Amino acid sequence: QTKENQTFMELLQDALPLLKKILLNPVFVLVVIGSITDSLIVSAFAAWLPLMVESQFGLSSSTAAFITGGVVVPGAAGGIIISGLIVKIRKLSGIQCAKYQAWIGVACIIAQLGLLIHCPTLQIDGENVPTNTTCLQYSETCDACPGSDIYEPVCIDGTTYRSPCHAGCLNFNVTEYTECCGGQIATPGACETGCKLLIPFIFVLFLIMFCTFLNNVFFLTVNLRCVKDNERVMAISLQSFAFRVFGSFPGPIILGSFIDKACILWNENTCGDEGACQEYNNTQIMAAAIILASSAKILGTILYFIGWRVWEARETPVAYHSDLKNGAAVTVNVASAENLEEPAEVPDTSAVVQSTI
Repeated sequence: QTKENQTFMELLQDALPLLKKILLNPVFVLVVIGSITDSLIVSAFAAWLPLMVESQFGLSSSTAAFITGGVVVPGAAGGIIISGLIVKIRKLSGIQCAKYQAWIGVACIIAQLGLLIHCPTLQIDGENVPTNTTCLQYSETCDACPGSDIYEPVCIDGTTYRSPCHAGCLNFNVTEYTECCGGQIATPGACETGCKLLIPFIFVLFLIMFCTFLNNVFFLTVNLRCVKDNERVMAISLQSFAFRVFGSFPGPIILGSFIDKACILWNENTCGDEGACQEYNNTQIMAAAIILASSAKILGTILYFIGWRVWEARETPVAYHSDLKNGAAVTVNVASAENLEEPAEVPDTSAVVQSTI
């Protein structure tokens, strides 16, 4: 019966034994689980990185997205191209690729420490700093007015107020608000934090993306070479399924829940429920990012090292047969040891069989 005429149940019966063999392959399972952590990190940062850049450096949404794309795309592309060239030029074996994969994971962990770079959190009156007593009466009056939840920040002496109303501003003369909080002048928009760390942050971000995607070709090579030829299609399918379900799907949700906890000023909708977050605590945002990225990467790197050592042990020569009469020796790997033919019978005094693991 040809494959074209096989029913679904017959195909399933053929696939199940193959699936079992792949799932019982320790190298494949360890490497795929380790790579899921990379997928989790990439998907989480892809969803939230523009917002993190916007919050950290006070940029507009479009500028933050442009910078993020301008750094992530070249970093990822560079990592994939370089890793492909390394495998091609050095003609690496599967075990060598597994070794590279493990040590690149260590380099990525070090690069992720650069996420400790962050800017000061915006000082918002009545939210993360005490309410200015001079403006207190205006703020209380404004809170009682309809539409008081609208976020229209103004800046007075390094402190941001939620709106001109909360700052007690009485007049506006095109470029600034006057007579605020007892005669002060307010400028439209949130105060600038004076943070000058955008260039170092971009450099760190590029390194993280480069490191993460540098493992891409090594992973694919390991994934294909640690299984038999007839198992490769199924292995790729399982790997893709695991990436989507356990990496790409939960990554943005996990990091998003941490980022929500870093919000210091929520907007309220017409029903009085929490809407979008207006301002974040920059320290908490970067702490959430580095905790998620580092913990996932450390776990993945440990699994890479275990997978590499397991594969290496499986391929290490474990037995040799030596004929002392003619000095001939035959070395056998684990994979082929079971197929070794018994040597011809010789006197006990002239034949030695040694086994090491």
